[in-house]
Amino acid sequence: MWLVEGPLHPEVLVSHGSARLTVHGRRLIVQRHRAGWPQAHIAAAMGVS
Repeated sequence: MWLVEGPLHPEVLVSHGSARLTVHGRRLIVQRHRAGWPQAHIAAAMGVS
């Protein structure tokens, strides 16, 4: 968990349960890109545009 403190109050950065691009999801994008997948196919597989 990351903690970012701003001038007014601390903020905890977490992703919500239905987030498409979690750390795991971003890792999949990179792996698929390195494997030669076209960008449009990666996006479609991840459910993003």
